[in-house]
Amino acid sequence: MKKVFKIIGILLLLCVAILIAIPFVLESKIDTIIQNYADENLNADLSFDDISLSLISSFPKAEISVDNLKIINRSPFENETFATAKYLTFEMPLGELIKNDNEPLIINEIIADELLLTLKTNRNGSVNYDIVKESINPNKLKSETKSNGFSFDIENYELNNSAFTYSDEISNINFYATEINHNGKGIFSGGLSELDTQTEARISMSIDSSNYLNNNIIKLDALIDLDLEQQKYTFKDNKGFINALPLEFEGFVQLVEAGQDINIRFKNPESSFKDFLAVIPEAYAKNIENVKTTGNFTVNGVIKGLVSETTIPTLDINMRSNDASFKYPDLPKSVNNIKIDASIKNMTGNLDDTFVDINKLDFKIDEDEFKSEAHIKNLTGHMFINANLDGILNLANISKAYPIALENQLSGILKGKITTAFDMNAVETNAYQRIKNNGSVSLTNFVFSSEDIVNPIQIN
Repeated sequence: MKKVFKIIGILLLLCVAILIAIPFVLESKIDTIIQNYADENLNADLSFDDISLSLISSFPKAEISVDNLKIINRSPFENETFATAKYLTFEMPLGELIKNDNEPLIINEIIADELLLTLKTNRNGSVNYDIVKESINPNKLKSETKSNGFSFDIENYELNNSAFTYSDEISNINFYATEINHNGKGIFSGGLSELDTQTEARISMSIDSSNYLNNNIIKLDALIDLDLEQQKYTFKDNKGFINALPLEFEGFVQLVEAGQDINIRFKNPESSFKDFLAVIPEAYAKNIENVKTTGNFTVNGVIKGLVSETTIPTLDINMRSNDASFKYPDLPKSVNNIKIDASIKNMTGNLDDTFVDINKLDFKIDEDEFKSEAHIKNLTGHMFINANLDGILNLANISKAYPIALENQLSGILKGKITTAFDMNAVETNAYQRIKNNGSVSLTNFVFSSEDIVNPIQIN
């Protein structure tokens, strides 16, 4: 019996020795495979600091790690960084390491840490992400897809502490996603499969220097049906969050020849007015879990149509609230009689035809009542604004009802009844003849003090 255990021990030590030694033999082969694949398929320069292979920690699978990967663009974005990753880890069956060079390499798991991806469109319409080489001979491409490369049979993937940037100089759209943590489990092979994903990130978006999202927290738990043959991805049992606002959604995204066909419907599952406060960035909302609210708030929408070089999906997004109120526990005043009727629409699929209608935005603080409406057209071009404002504001009450940290003294009674119509280009170019204002404004007992001003400003 002792001999049996001795033989088993020797075999185990031999296996461990082999597992330790194999990486040193195979690392150069993996390095060559990756570099050859990049040279043959990418119109960009790929580099990395180090590549390592481990058979111990991931046994019975092999684990390949790549440190400080970089992809640098060529002309017309020469020497600009397209993507970087501090660490990339791939996991695959051990048998994949002894395949011939002309057989695809199957990968089961991918983990990326601190991936930074930048997508750009310049003023000439060139894009920096068109880095895959086009095949001159389609028959050659067909034969090459059966050899030399990778085959993904992914059971798990992760994206940790990463960031994404999109910049379009033509439409002046900028989109940023930071602190991205995303993971998914599922099988990517076969005609039909299912993917279970979780995502958290902070996103910002601006169009023509106007901020529509500013470091908003996004969370998404999505169960997705994958139809890889039809390139159709169907969402089911999905729940997302914008800051703390919960949203349920359903629909699909399908890749077609002209772009992406989208059909998504969403709504908030609850109807508390606290859902509206949840949309406000956390820095301004200040502990909304302790805020007392009354009234309802609903948001729902449909995003449907083709995303292409010339079109966007049609939009029909609506927000409603009636006779709502909120009060912060550590502030003396409350905001009451809140009424909201707003929508974002695009009926044509043309980006320039997107418009916002704020048909009603009313509220009351103490006995001061404020009513307003605004209509905004041509969001991506020379924005046109038509608005009506009617009400009274006691400036000192603003910080008593809403958690705004004012470093300076501010007080006074502002009364106004105004109708205004103008386009932003007229404001920027001082074309005052295109700015039409009607009505009256009065300010009484106004006081403003600041460290930069020796004596406070007073207007009786």
